[in-house]
Amino acid sequence: MNKKILLTSFMSIAMLSSVVTGATYALFTAEDTVNVAVTAGKVAVDAYVDENSLKTYSMGVEQKTYGTFENGGFAKFDEKSNLKLDLLTPGDKASFVVKVDNNSNVNIKYQITLAMEGELAPALASKVTIAGKEYSLIDGKTGYIDLAAGKDIPDVEVEVELPVEAGNKYQEKSANITVNVEALQGNAQ
Repeated sequence: MNKKILLTSFMSIAMLSSVVTGATYALFTAEDTVNVAVTAGKVAVDAYVDENSLKTYSMGVEQKTYGTFENGGFAKFDEKSNLKLDLLTPGDKASFVVKVDNNSNVNIKYQITLAMEGELAPALASKVTIAGKEYSLIDGKTGYIDLAAGKDIPDVEVEVELPVEAGNKYQEKSANITVNVEALQGNAQ
């Protein structure tokens, strides 16, 4: 029986010794973290008519008074720089430049399209040009062009003319012409 008590005592002392030793014994450790910050890029373009580029013509003659046509028509801008051509008669033409600010911070692809609708559209179709090309020849599209982040998009020259051949059926008719600038991220398919 003494052997059991003696063995139990030794085991108790050994366990107590290991607990005490473990409590005062420290291991070297290390810990570290890595943060991953994610920010998305931006594709942004702003198109507007350069008001200083507006020129008006009547029967091929540039008008001296800004924004007027010989027969009483006029060209004016609204608060959003949209251009309104009002009271045009056959032979009146307006030319202007559409500027596009590339505010993208990533590479982009862009294209410029022209859309025309309204009862006056058939008369204007052959006399609306964008970047020197007739509307009917380009079907409203110039195609996508690659551009690096922050690079300037070239100005787009636009001309709108009510041709001399426009007949009486176009009196008091209207049309809406929209110049669209579409930008996509540079790696878009």
